[in-house]
Amino acid sequence: MNEGFDDPAVARQRRRVGLWASGAKALLLVVLVGAWWVWEQGAMRSRVVDAPTPIELAASRPAATHAPASGPPPVPAPAPGLLAGVPSAAAKPGAAGELAAQPDVAELCGVGLIQAGKEPAHLFAHAEEAAWPRTLAALERSPAERARAAAWVLRYWVPWSAAVGRGQAPPPETDARQALAQMAMNSPDPGIFRWAWALCQFRDAPPICGQLSVLRLVEQHPEDAAHWLLLAQVQPVRAPLALQGVLQASAFSSFPSLTPWVESALPADLAPYLRMNLLGQSMRWGQASEAVMNAGSVAVARDCLAADADRSACLRLADVLDSRAPDLLGLHLAGRIGEVHGWQPQRIEALRGQLERLQQASDIGPVDASPWSCANVERNRRFLRDRAAYGEVEALHRLAAASAPAAAPR
Repeated sequence: MNEGFDDPAVARQRRRVGLWASGAKALLLVVLVGAWWVWEQGAMRSRVVDAPTPIELAASRPAATHAPASGPPPVPAPAPGLLAGVPSAAAKPGAAGELAAQPDVAELCGVGLIQAGKEPAHLFAHAEEAAWPRTLAALERSPAERARAAAWVLRYWVPWSAAVGRGQAPPPETDARQALAQMAMNSPDPGIFRWAWALCQFRDAPPICGQLSVLRLVEQHPEDAAHWLLLAQVQPVRAPLALQGVLQASAFSSFPSLTPWVESALPADLAPYLRMNLLGQSMRWGQASEAVMNAGSVAVARDCLAADADRSACLRLADVLDSRAPDLLGLHLAGRIGEVHGWQPQRIEALRGQLERLQQASDIGPVDASPWSCANVERNRRFLRDRAAYGEVEALHRLAAASAPAAAPR
């Protein structure tokens, strides 16, 4: 299931382009294909709300390899004289101009110039392996409970995704999921619950995962439409109840992001390009989780496309998804439901136009020839912050606005 995340060609492209915003397009395609498959095949069915059936999440190949519980000391930054035989230049806003005359080199923000198409291990894999233990240690020392929860997520996710990316069996189970699930059951933070629930969908989840109750989450936090959609996913028979919950909810949150917590814990001495690579790995965890958890949206939408659907309630759902859904899948489903239940053609075309603009924003490539240039790193950093704060839709709106050509002077 979800084999698309294992496609090495897609993973290599993301790794080399380095524009994490472009992941939105790949995510949308995977989600829509996966949602259709779920819709048609009914493959992701959890039989009881208190014991969801574990589902193995597939993941795109990560940029880094394994992040051990304890690792080697940080790799010293290379001297500014030579990198891979290429004279280096100080990373600065104008460095991109130097690249135009040197097609065989690429800017590495915070380091200088390296040979294009090469990924020296001491600057990439080894540097990332050395940085993860320091980052995790900082997260674990944080007074913020969600930061400590993020450390447990990453202690499982980073080595798991690295092993899958290398075509190897995931490492033996550690206590990461056990600890995170226990934390989720004792915490009032619904974000920690959603992280734990998503991580428990991987294969061979520990028994404690069966104690995570989505029904209890909804009872404690009924104000969030996302919780009702999760209920519809783990127990599709409750989709009508979930629909009413969505309509009455006062909030509609996206899947909580790891990236703000990781960014706050990254060692201050890491070069900007390396910081962005680590944040990109954290975002891929969110992408993999969202792609599976979106089955709840599909379950509710499927009921609204049935012949005996409550037209009034479904039109209200389409309005909610159109105006408040944080992700592109929500907009897509809004248009489909609205079209079936009588939206005016003008509104449908307007929504299609919006989706097309957001899709184009996610397609925007690097601002210059080097994917790790300081200009690209800064744009990616802004996108990740916006995505964490506002959700995918608003982040893409902001990316599109920032990427639009300046208006001509009058």
